[in-house]
Amino acid sequence: VYRGFHARFHATNKTYHYYIHTDPLLDPFTRLYRKHIWTHLDVEAMREAAKQFVGTHDFSSFKNKNRDGTWRDPVRTITHFKVVDIDRGVRVEVESSGFLYKQVRNMVGALIRIGRGKHPVGH
Repeated sequence: VYRGFHARFHATNKTYHYYIHTDPLLDPFTRLYRKHIWTHLDVEAMREAAKQFVGTHDFSSFKNKNRDGTWRDPVRTITHFKVVDIDRGVRVEVESSGFLYKQVRNMVGALIRIGRGKHPVGH
């Protein structure tokens, strides 16, 4: 690793994994690392919605203002967006060369609303 390397600024891709625990009883050992949704989630609807995020799009609807108060170009390319079944829940995997501030958190929140039936797929 060269002296000027910075893990955040020199990365060519970034991957986020969000864990959603869907069992009624929350595991005390993972409670700080998983979102607990104890109501039914329509995982197939979430998977269909996740497919629509893949590609180059304007993600203005999913951005927050940066911590320094500035706005960045909202066009990003998502190369991988999957909803994977795991023991007592699902894992959301998102990969891109770069993300907007809180973009993935906001996209996962939208998937949860779709999974709960509060928004239709493609809304």
